[in-house]
Amino acid sequence: ESIGSLLALVLPLSLILCFRNLSSGKIKLFAYSTSIIISFAWIMVRCRSAWLGGIVGLIVTAILMMKFTGGKEAKQRTNRKNIVSQVVGSPLLWIVGGIIVIATFGGLGPALVGRASSLGSILEDSSSLDGRVIMWQGALRMLSEKPIFGWGLGGYLLLQGRWTNLGDSPEQVILYGTGHQNIAHNYYVQWFADTGVVGGGLLLLSVCVLLAFGLKALRLARQTEDRTLLIACAAALTGALVEVNGSPAFQFCGVWAIFWAIAGALMSGVREVDHDTPVRLAPSTYAIILVFVASVCGSLVWYGNRLWDPRGAPRGIFQIVEETKGPYYPGDRVRWRALYRDGNGKERGSHPATKWVEPVWVDFKPKAELRPVKTQEISLLRAVFSTSDYLRGYSELSLRLPAGETGMVQIQATFSDQFGRNYVGSRVIEVIKK
Repeated sequence: ESIGSLLALVLPLSLILCFRNLSSGKIKLFAYSTSIIISFAWIMVRCRSAWLGGIVGLIVTAILMMKFTGGKEAKQRTNRKNIVSQVVGSPLLWIVGGIIVIATFGGLGPALVGRASSLGSILEDSSSLDGRVIMWQGALRMLSEKPIFGWGLGGYLLLQGRWTNLGDSPEQVILYGTGHQNIAHNYYVQWFADTGVVGGGLLLLSVCVLLAFGLKALRLARQTEDRTLLIACAAALTGALVEVNGSPAFQFCGVWAIFWAIAGALMSGVREVDHDTPVRLAPSTYAIILVFVASVCGSLVWYGNRLWDPRGAPRGIFQIVEETKGPYYPGDRVRWRALYRDGNGKERGSHPATKWVEPVWVDFKPKAELRPVKTQEISLLRAVFSTSDYLRGYSELSLRLPAGETGMVQIQATFSDQFGRNYVGSRVIEVIKK
């Protein structure tokens, strides 16, 4: 996903060079070859979010080129060429042809077609979309609790399991680091959860003003080189801003650093347009951007509060079951699993929202005292749902029964659902002599 995002960022930068009038044949051949390699690598990654960002970047490139690179000079060049020469010499034809040849002879056609066909059925891909929706909703619930400044940088990575029942516990993240299971797969909502409406609003304000300056400079640019730079940078940034809605790649500094490097190149292009009269935005443009940013921030906080409202959502069922079969004897290893089904009967992950209580020996006689089960072989486990759904996991407790002791052992745990409602589950087993 990270490689796909990087390729999607640089794709407009390489392709737009092919559509400029390059005087040197060597430079033109280099531009074509580079574009074919980058385009093929971008397709071969088979990352749907990177495909989406790259496609949006290419569409924006085409729109801006048609709008800002026309004129009398372009029409005169078109009139001097016939249709056949235009088609044969089209950069797009050579690039698409090169990709088709490589994919065909490389045997990648079926794999690419299969991955591309999944774009149409993404709403039915419950193992991917359902988990991501839960992550997004969890981020918005976090925002609704601390709407001004959020939970601090890295707060979502560390604490998200409390709201999503996905990924790892805070202790696991601190000890072992994090992976994609603790990332929201949407940079916007995760950034809002970490920094609140202050940080999220500044992010949206920055990118909106950045693109507004780029479009303003495009209208004023006279040099072909200036327009080429501005179009390529604006298209790359727009594609990336769409891609971050479903990609975790921008949580990693390498991809995000390239994004801001392209943003810096865009601003350098804006400054180069006209040194005598700097590019300025009209007050009405600033007003529109501020209204847009305020509307987005308010909507996210409102929706996060609404997600916390349990009205109309029936309570689920939480229970603890043994994963090992009895009868149980001293010295045996026993494993319990926490199970949760929501109000609609759908099974959900129980890790890391399950909190286990220390196992104890119980005696149901009046005034009997509880005694802890003294064993050093006790551990908490996370059992994933399946290899295709690594985000969800069952919470499990495993312990070895002390040797030489018999009686009744009680296991108890608490669970918190997506609305913050608490559940308690318990289980009692009997340990007998052989």
